[in-house]
Amino acid sequence: KIFCLINNAGVGFRGSIKDLGLEHIGKTIDVNVCYPVFFTKLLIDNLTRNESVIVNVASSIAYNPLPHMSVYSASKAFLSNWSESLTYELKGTNKVITISPSGISTNFQKAAGVKVSNSGKGLLAPEYVAEEVIEAVYGKRSVVILGGKTKLLLMVSKFLPRKLNIFFWGKLFGKLR
Repeated sequence: KIFCLINNAGVGFRGSIKDLGLEHIGKTIDVNVCYPVFFTKLLIDNLTRNESVIVNVASSIAYNPLPHMSVYSASKAFLSNWSESLTYELKGTNKVITISPSGISTNFQKAAGVKVSNSGKGLLAPEYVAEEVIEAVYGKRSVVILGGKTKLLLMVSKFLPRKLNIFFWGKLFGKLR
């Protein structure tokens, strides 16, 4: 019996679409989009029969475009939308949770080519994220966004015109990351 499936793998690469190689684009889409969908589909009979919890780890950037990491942000937007759709599709049998953390202090930033301070300041601790996942599994929320600054930025970006929002995220990412 599977109590909980956590689709947590994620990969991304910093660079514009002109700069990214097809290998990086393909890997991002495979890991962030194809594998969670295929893996869940392969297990769906077991998951529904056992009323398993399904947790999909998206990203806080799933809710906004991110110039210079466009494939990554688009792949996480796909995962978020798919996960939230599953919440409805499986409402009679499964609890589906979408977790969208801001940056986590893992090797992701280095592997992606993203600038980060030596102290990892501003990144979430993996232990904190794990605790929030466990809390969500036993709680009532189906969408969990982690990171105080991220929540504030997401709230503000809802009120910006789309063109200004893209400009804002591009400048912010370019400056900080």
